[in-house]
Amino acid sequence: MESDGLICPEKEEEIWEVIDQLEGAEKGRAYFELSNFAYARGQFHRSLSLAEMARDLFIELQQCFEGLAHSQSSMAYSYFALKDVDRAIDEMKIAVKYFEEYAVSGELDRRRCLINWLQEQGRFEESFEYIEENLKHVIYEDQVFDACLEYNKYAFGLAQVHKEEKAIEYYKIAREKFKELKDVERVADADFSIGRCYNRSNNPLDAEVHLSRALQVYEAANLFDDIARTRAQLGRSALLQNRFEEALGHFEASRKIILGEDDIDYRALFLVQKNMIKAMRGVGWDIEASVIERRNAVINEVLELDTADA
Repeated sequence: MESDGLICPEKEEEIWEVIDQLEGAEKGRAYFELSNFAYARGQFHRSLSLAEMARDLFIELQQCFEGLAHSQSSMAYSYFALKDVDRAIDEMKIAVKYFEEYAVSGELDRRRCLINWLQEQGRFEESFEYIEENLKHVIYEDQVFDACLEYNKYAFGLAQVHKEEKAIEYYKIAREKFKELKDVERVADADFSIGRCYNRSNNPLDAEVHLSRALQVYEAANLFDDIARTRAQLGRSALLQNRFEEALGHFEASRKIILGEDDIDYRALFLVQKNMIKAMRGVGWDIEASVIERRNAVINEVLELDTADA
């Protein structure tokens, strides 16, 4: 971002002293740097205004496209910090186009950020085209670990829009690549995700194969949260096959871990107990099921989880 005139200083106070004397790309850089200083202090409105001034100047100059891309993404980050997520997404989409068009370093990270924001907002279908672009890049660069992360993100999104068969396909690709990398816990995570998808597609036998593998790893490593969620899914597999006593054993084990946490995850507790009620009624424990049902009713009054998918 250099010009024939004065060069933008590095320190904030020095930038303010000379900003009126700066010209062209150096003035744009000054606004961009000041935006970063403001953002670091949590002054997000101020950061947004300064980044927008930098962006507008770079557009007017029709040069220093690196500055244009970075100032545009800074605007997106400020909107996100201000909780205007939809606007942040819109601005980051523009930033990603600039990074792509002008071959600016950092394109992959901006696209990943956009993917995360879209998926956090439940806009999974929109996220897929950006994941596909990232996959092209990391596969071409032979970045195996990064490719695994992208496959996982794609599979997660597909599962959220009830495309379990396709999700399983991508989770399995990620699993094989994590296996190549000798990453035991991430292989287990893939097994868990595959098993959950099989449960959702009413294929409990295949679900049990993958969930059992995951459980062995989690128990060996004493990963209690992971043990709890895997036990809950194994309970679902047994429940789908009317093996009620076995299902109840898994749900009880999961529930015990959840209740042992200092900060209880009431959503997880509700879902486990929701399935426990079915298993209890399956073995004829109607009185016990009614007790758990009343407890769930209290949780549901607050969290409104009655339609949640376990």
